[in-house]
Amino acid sequence: NIDVYSRVVFLETGAAMISDDPVLGKGIGQFVIHYPGYKTEKHWEAFKLLQPEIKMWELIPRQSHNEYLQLLIELGLVGFAAFVSFWLIFFARMWKCVKSRSGQPAFYLILGAASGVAGCLANALLTFPLQTVTSGILFWATCGLLLAACCSGREKDDCRKLEVKINLSRPLTRAGLVILALVL
Repeated sequence: NIDVYSRVVFLETGAAMISDDPVLGKGIGQFVIHYPGYKTEKHWEAFKLLQPEIKMWELIPRQSHNEYLQLLIELGLVGFAAFVSFWLIFFARMWKCVKSRSGQPAFYLILGAASGVAGCLANALLTFPLQTVTSGILFWATCGLLLAACCSGREKDDCRKLEVKINLSRPLTRAGLVILALVL
């Protein structure tokens, strides 16, 4: 099946692209440019296609059909870690919000919308819903409305600030920051 095999090709070429630039990735929007160079002759033959010339860009997929693979390819481990961190913080906030509203009418609305966001993120393993304008706008608007709904009322002061404290008096912390700066 060509659809199944194309996913295998995306995974194989994606792994090769990630291994070449693991920390910062290829750059935003660079998948389409680098993809043809990572496809092997075996890949091209399986599709019964010739390797496209530069004038045949419409034959080259613009996305890897997996949001997470796309992030790793284009933004590297740093961008992927930021993306995953955002979702960990987001769903921790949603969990706290849902628990605090148990028995209230808003409970089901917030739970349903947060479940829809989680479902879209699960769907992102097989497709690219955040890369298309229409579904991306709806997705991010839903996330914003969820965060706004959870910050109304009791948790209002909790939503206004985020503190990250780094104790620079510890030698291990200073060394870690220096190593991080050198890696970046």
